[in-house]
Amino acid sequence: MKKFIVDEMCGRIVTWLRLLGYDTKYVGDLQSDDRDRTALAVAILENRILITRDKDLIRKAEEAGVTVISPPETKNIAEILTHIFREIKEIPPEKPQSRCPLCNGELTRIPKEHAKEKVPPLTYKTYDVFYICKQCGKIYWHGSHWRHIKKILETIRKNLTSENQRWQASS
Repeated sequence: MKKFIVDEMCGRIVTWLRLLGYDTKYVGDLQSDDRDRTALAVAILENRILITRDKDLIRKAEEAGVTVISPPETKNIAEILTHIFREIKEIPPEKPQSRCPLCNGELTRIPKEHAKEKVPPLTYKTYDVFYICKQCGKIYWHGSHWRHIKKILETIRKNLTSENQRWQASS
């Protein structure tokens, strides 16, 4: 699976890529006085795709042989993600293995009982499946927001699948 590093101009994308299961570093989380240089170094050393709209950083990344994606300037996250997946020539997984949207840690399923003291009582009563971030310890579950995430994912998959069919038909 591809790995990404996202600069501060595209920070909103970080959460979505992590929710879709992609190992995604955020430049804003890195300790550095020169974040562009750090982003480029991490992209090179860890073989990550750089996501930025910074034209100077794009030029430097291309000169260094780094794969770089410049997403469209729109508030429509489905359009942005469709563009990214089109560029990497992948269709996002139907059932993504989510990562922690806060720290990028891997999530692992835990027994419901282990979440009891860590989630609101109504949440514990309503949901049966819980996950914990191996890195930061935050607890997650597929709440009502998950329907929105799935709808966006279906839109992306639909866009890319129809494009993929057109590409294959014209080949």
